[in-house]
Amino acid sequence: RIRVTAQLIRAADGFHVWSQTYDRDPADMIEIQEDLARNIALAMQTTMDPEALADMATVGTRSVEAYRNYLQASDRLNHWNLVDAEREFRAALAHDSTFGLAYYKLALTRGWLVGAQDSISMDAITRAELSATPLPWRERMMIRAYRLFLENRLFESRALYEHLIAKD
Repeated sequence: RIRVTAQLIRAADGFHVWSQTYDRDPADMIEIQEDLARNIALAMQTTMDPEALADMATVGTRSVEAYRNYLQASDRLNHWNLVDAEREFRAALAHDSTFGLAYYKLALTRGWLVGAQDSISMDAITRAELSATPLPWRERMMIRAYRLFLENRLFESRALYEHLIAKD
């Protein structure tokens, strides 16, 4: 067996961008090299682009993998592909369990998917609220408004959503 551990660390600030451990048979060496090259290239595309880094910080993650899954999930959600969106949001959270905005969008997706609140959407919105990742005011208020909606506090939820719309 061969074990290869690779890490990609941004020299400017020491940020741990990506890591992977490969534990495979020596016959898989070419496959390991190809996989390693592909994953590093994907990670560098995001971490080398200052605009992409700013976007990652805005949504509240420092994980390239979580951000990639979040973007895929958001695209699927925009196209009402709720099952795939839920899967991608869960994948994002598997990479970064503190990703508050991903929890919020998982709660939304789940609510739309089942047509009502369930234990998964309630747990996700709670985790979004308790996330240690600082989120912008608008996103924190959207999470609060959705919590009110899930609790059937519809007038309060609507008032908060209307306030957000007026601010935009």
